[in-house]
Amino acid sequence: MAKQLKLDEQSEAEAWALLEEFYLSCPNASLENEMMWCICSVYVSLKVKGVTLSQLLFLNHYRVYDVFKPLQIFISTLKLKTNLLEKLKSKYIVVTLLFEKYQDLYTKHFKINLESKTIKSEIEKPEPSERIFNFGWYLFLLAKGKLLVNQDFVQSLHLMLCCFNLLNIHFPTSYRLQPLKNTLKTDPNPKDFLHYWCDNNFANYEQVKDMQERIFLTWIKTLCDNSILHHQPAKLPPDPLLSGCFYLGGLLDVSLDENEGSVCKEYEVLLYNTGDFDERLFLEKSYQLESPQRPCHPAIPPQPMTPAKAALHANDWLIKSFRSVEGPTVGMKQYMITDDNKDLTDLVATRVSKILEMVDFIVDDAERKKIITKLYYKILESILDSEYKRLNSKECTVSLLRQDLFNKSLLAGAIEIVICSYRSNHIKFPWILQKLEISPFDFYTIIECIIKHEPSLPHFIRKHLIRIEEKVLEEMAWESNSPLYTNLTKEQRGLLLERLNMMSGTPKKILSAACKNFSSPVKGPSGKIHKKIELFMRKVTHLAHLRIQEFIRELNTEENIKITPSLICMIEYSFVHVVTQTSLPMDRHMDQLIMCLIYGICKAKRVPLTFKQIIEKYSNQPQATPQTYRTVKLGDSKFGDIIKFYNTVFLPTVEAFILELEDTEEEKVDQLPKVNLQVHSPLKLLKSPQKINNITISPRKTPLLLRDRGNTSNSTGNSSFVLGMFKSPQLERLNETINNKIFKSRRKLVFVEEEERKKEGVTQRPDISPSQFFEQFSNLKEVPHSRPGTHTEHSEIENKPPQEQPIPHNNPDQFNAISKKRKSPDSSPDELNTTAEKKQRH
Repeated sequence: MAKQLKLDEQSEAEAWALLEEFYLSCPNASLENEMMWCICSVYVSLKVKGVTLSQLLFLNHYRVYDVFKPLQIFISTLKLKTNLLEKLKSKYIVVTLLFEKYQDLYTKHFKINLESKTIKSEIEKPEPSERIFNFGWYLFLLAKGKLLVNQDFVQSLHLMLCCFNLLNIHFPTSYRLQPLKNTLKTDPNPKDFLHYWCDNNFANYEQVKDMQERIFLTWIKTLCDNSILHHQPAKLPPDPLLSGCFYLGGLLDVSLDENEGSVCKEYEVLLYNTGDFDERLFLEKSYQLESPQRPCHPAIPPQPMTPAKAALHANDWLIKSFRSVEGPTVGMKQYMITDDNKDLTDLVATRVSKILEMVDFIVDDAERKKIITKLYYKILESILDSEYKRLNSKECTVSLLRQDLFNKSLLAGAIEIVICSYRSNHIKFPWILQKLEISPFDFYTIIECIIKHEPSLPHFIRKHLIRIEEKVLEEMAWESNSPLYTNLTKEQRGLLLERLNMMSGTPKKILSAACKNFSSPVKGPSGKIHKKIELFMRKVTHLAHLRIQEFIRELNTEENIKITPSLICMIEYSFVHVVTQTSLPMDRHMDQLIMCLIYGICKAKRVPLTFKQIIEKYSNQPQATPQTYRTVKLGDSKFGDIIKFYNTVFLPTVEAFILELEDTEEEKVDQLPKVNLQVHSPLKLLKSPQKINNITISPRKTPLLLRDRGNTSNSTGNSSFVLGMFKSPQLERLNETINNKIFKSRRKLVFVEEEERKKEGVTQRPDISPSQFFEQFSNLKEVPHSRPGTHTEHSEIENKPPQEQPIPHNNPDQFNAISKKRKSPDSSPDELNTTAEKKQRH
């Protein structure tokens, strides 16, 4: 590869060093992907100009999409601090959407047959319309690379409309689908063509016009002055409608060949300087740019809201919704007057100005900050109105206006909405929190306030904010420097465990009480939990509940695996114990704890589940990333894969707790605290029959058919699904399964071995030896401990989930040594004796 690319010795040596380090860190890397690993090493280390990613892929017939996953593995394995992959993904997605939009615009207004478009030989020239199509794309790519520092989608699409407007003005009449005068909308006062393109593509006219006059046309004049664009001496436009437009005679007819070649050469220079993939390949329908998604059938109508339309709709929503907002309204100013007649208007304005000075958008900085300010004032006014109506007092509104944390968080939320609306993929959360020095734990509470008090938010922005909240709940709020730990004292942890497990009602809605949410977490009176901490923990347990349910549903599709509702109850109960009573969540991901808990509880209950199966199913989850199970914190600046974490950190911490659950008798399982996972409002109780489609669901009462027969002896507490006037055999089996005594209580554990012994007439549990007892729990160990000085963090998990390597347990000396290691170092002698007594009983 180095010879084919003509790499110099230094570049080749750097790429080889990276590849060698990768194989040492990942000895199990698939040799089938050997050439892909070479591509990754060259691409990551490449510092010379003239070699592009497209050249690397062309040598081996790979697509751009094919390199994403291997590059992610390569970078994460070597722990490289680079955003190379994120930039590549962002550019690939944005340019793909832009080319689809460009192609759609061109085919709607000009004559071209893209289906039969192929690469022509040097002798056979393409049709003029096809050459203009190529020239327009070259011109846009060059403009995008030269004029846009941060190539987000909205800015790029605005620039593409400027380029297309230039093509439209100069396009030969014979290749138009309709006369130029019919293109504009019928209007008493016809507007220019740029307004027409913006109106039909959900773009904001003012922004596009400003870009055209201030940036694009100035750049076009520079190209003309430097003889990159050739044109004839100035002539009048061929159509009166073009009077006053920027017109270059002969641009797309007489001088087309020269312009196409010169612009293409300029783009090649730009490409070699950046080393990215060649965006001109879209014109050739190259295999490199093919998407793995199945192509849509022509008969299937397009979706009403494509990603391009969604982004443009959000951008247009920002401009139009807050056009009339210039600052605090008259209604809002009444909240800024305190009881002692002090005006807080200047305080709020100064704070906003000071905070926005900490942020720099590079592109359209002043315009975007103006939109952020309008959005902030609009949402703030809605919150103040709500609080005043709720409390009928100005005390809370004044308190809100004086709180720096609340207002800084609200401004951060407004900034994140603007970033999302412009699809600024180079700026990703938590960039804004780092800029404004806000902790994720303090910020997440404002998300629900924004969604509630700004109902006009576009759908994909809502989804973006909800995903941010999930990121905070699952990982970011658990960082070691989080304010969360300020309030998590020993007393508070005990109160949280009791509240989360035993509370039967729903918490008061705290999102409206913004004053309490954004006050500093000061330790409350004895026996009380800070409301902000309580709401956070309840949201965490609710999110964990949803993920555990989805996880178990996937695992139950495997053969020989049956995780019962009672086991799910134990897993959820154990999760509450882990997050409130241990330090395991600190600097770790929620999913790491869930995977370890599922494995540990299932092994204790002898469910034949392996870590390989867990990781395979986890990879199908929407939030899953390989980094979650490949890099887990083991200690101070020590990291390893999830199996090493389970064996060295997780199991020693929760082993005693798992032993207690394993010893729980069947009749006492129903006494486990029932975790209340409601967050917003209690579930709606079914008090009357409801019909969903053709299925009638009745509350817990005597089924209709049994009541007609007069048989009510064993009908209490059962349920039936009744379709029409009869029961099918399948429904009878379904009802029999639902009404079976095993499923009467979802909180009751079912021990399969106990049921089997009852059938065989065995009433007592047989005695087993210590070695046999250890065998029950030795399967919790997945891999042997590594020898000191060896590097094994990524040896088990790289390209595929690891294979099972249980610790042998037939050696009594080894058993005793490992048993001592498994005892918690913080355990008291009494606790150790209790554990020993339990083992002796077994």
